[in-house]
Amino acid sequence: MRAQSTPPPVQVVEDREVIQEEGDLPVMQTGTLQEGPLQIAEQMPEFPGGQEAMMKFISSNINYPEDMAEAGVGGKVFIEFVVRADGPITDVRVLRGIPGGPSLDREAVRVVKAMPKWNPGKQSGKPVDVIYRLPVMFKAQ
Repeated sequence: MRAQSTPPPVQVVEDREVIQEEGDLPVMQTGTLQEGPLQIAEQMPEFPGGQEAMMKFISSNINYPEDMAEAGVGGKVFIEFVVRADGPITDVRVLRGIPGGPSLDREAVRVVKAMPKWNPGKQSGKPVDVIYRLPVMFKAQ
C-alpha cells in the first residue's frame, strides 16, 4: 500500500499573498509585500507602441544566423525577462530554445536585450517589476 503524501506547508501573508514554501507547483505572487518580480500584475507591462510595434521592432532587428539559415533550422525560442518598475528589461534568459540551434537562442536574447524601455506593469496603481515571457519565431526559408 502506498503512503499518502501530505501537501506542502503554505504560509499566508496578508489577505492577498500566498507563498508556497515547498513542493513543485508554481508560486503565484500578487500581493503587495512582494520581494521579487510579479508573475502577473493588474496591468501587465507593454512595449512602447503596443504589440504591433514590438513585432515590428523584432522583425527589423533580428538577424537570422547564417549557419542556421543554411541548415534550414528554425522554430520558436521562448524568452523570459523582467520588466523593471522604471521600464528597462533585465534578467533575460532562454526558457526553451531550439534543439540544434544555439545561435538562434543567442540571437533572440540579443534582440530582447536591445529593446527600448517598456511601459512598466502596475499593481494597485504603482509600477512594479513583472516577469514577461515572449516567443521569438525563426522561419527557415
